[in-house]
Amino acid sequence: MLEDVVRRVEERLQAVGLTAAAASKAAGLSADAVRNLQRAARTGGRQGVSTRTINALAPVLQTNVDYLLNGDDPEPMTDSVAVVGYVSAGAAIVQYGAGQGPFETVAAPHWKTPSTVAVAVRGVSLGPAFDEAVIFYDEVRSPVTPDLIGRLCVVGLSDDRILVKVLRQGENGRYHLLSNTAEEPLWNQDVEWAARVKEIRPR
Repeated sequence: MLEDVVRRVEERLQAVGLTAAAASKAAGLSADAVRNLQRAARTGGRQGVSTRTINALAPVLQTNVDYLLNGDDPEPMTDSVAVVGYVSAGAAIVQYGAGQGPFETVAAPHWKTPSTVAVAVRGVSLGPAFDEAVIFYDEVRSPVTPDLIGRLCVVGLSDDRILVKVLRQGENGRYHLLSNTAEEPLWNQDVEWAARVKEIRPR
């Protein structure tokens, strides 16, 4: 039953401390992905309901697909993680939408957790040293926590942009976002969520 799937999604949202919109965007989906599931459960519709949506949400919610769909016990972690998007020109992440799968996967880092995902770098948008690299992250924080200040992070902004930047404290609860290149910093941005970059691996 879709109602049971939504209930388990909502339980995991509470457990990991994410809003529906933040989890949706961190999973490479539209901001309304979880809300569409909730709406479909209430109305009996099917719009926005897709196994690809659940596949994308599971790692962000630190669980697995079988648990979200069927309530089954968590299964052993695999040796791969999903690539949820790629970093393009300007260090902005272009995310794979729910209808664009199947997602690419890459070999998991040795420290992998259930919430680990990756983005692929295309070109030199983060500087020549990162050309064609893979960036791994987990532990999405919403709101941003102090331990991320000064760190290279994947960040989600209120205007739906997702970037790879170094976080600095700004004014009035906002943040300055610095690049690894000569790109001009972004000053006083509304950051909805952030996750520290845990590893950058050459392809």
